[in-house]
Amino acid sequence: MDLFVFDIDGTLVDSKVRMSGRTIRALERISKQAEIVICTGRMCSSTVNILKKYIPSFLGKANLITYNGGRVEDAKGTLIYESLIDKDIAVEISKYFFSKSIYFQIYIDDQLYTYEDCDKIRDYSLHASVEYIIHEDLIELIRSAPSGPNKLLVIDEPERLGSIQEFIGKYFSGVQSVMSFRNYLDIVPVDVSKGNALETMTLKLGADISEAFVFGDSQNDISMLQLTENSFAMGNSTENVKNVCKYIIPTNDEEGVAQILEKILDSSDIDTFCNSRYSSRN
Repeated sequence: MDLFVFDIDGTLVDSKVRMSGRTIRALERISKQAEIVICTGRMCSSTVNILKKYIPSFLGKANLITYNGGRVEDAKGTLIYESLIDKDIAVEISKYFFSKSIYFQIYIDDQLYTYEDCDKIRDYSLHASVEYIIHEDLIELIRSAPSGPNKLLVIDEPERLGSIQEFIGKYFSGVQSVMSFRNYLDIVPVDVSKGNALETMTLKLGADISEAFVFGDSQNDISMLQLTENSFAMGNSTENVKNVCKYIIPTNDEEGVAQILEKILDSSDIDTFCNSRYSSRN
């Protein structure tokens, strides 16, 4: 059976975080003859909520990789793998963010926490379809939690996130940072990536990752896109994503995923289609 892997933001949903009827129909059609993996930087509950809203048929059918690969579970909800940030490291990073007035939020036990009720958390909550909890002392929250956080997320302008990402990589061990959206910087354990998680998932499924159909658009998708001969970068992707993919396809606002799935389902020539719209990488 074929394996299809989909990012959510910038890929399955459009720039207004909506999934079109055409995309839903194409996903439902392909799921009848293939194994599906949703691979996202979103938290688990956020991923489940968007499936409930748009593709409820995927609940109990699609395998889920969340937190940029930090959590892997099969379609039945069985946890296969989870990696958490060391609590002491999370505390030190949080102290640094507070000292520089860098807004961030933290995810513990699949709950979203931040320290102030502001536009950033309200906009994020709406985007991700999740509730949030205001906790005045995030440092104490981290220290008292039974386990470390799944991730930390900084929300800021892309230009500033670049310097924050560089600083994290230089001065904090045990973690890495990756862009998951134009103004989102995810901080996750150093061993976490969508690529590593997808390799773990394919071993569980008995699938050949090199033949999987993988769709993405952001920096955090590169590690999984590089694993396959069938890699699809959305037309709205950043250049570093396009440069590692075989195909560059129409944007998320043009229902690019749906267009490709329809070509696959109808056994049309994908190379010709991609070359006519954008270009293909060989």
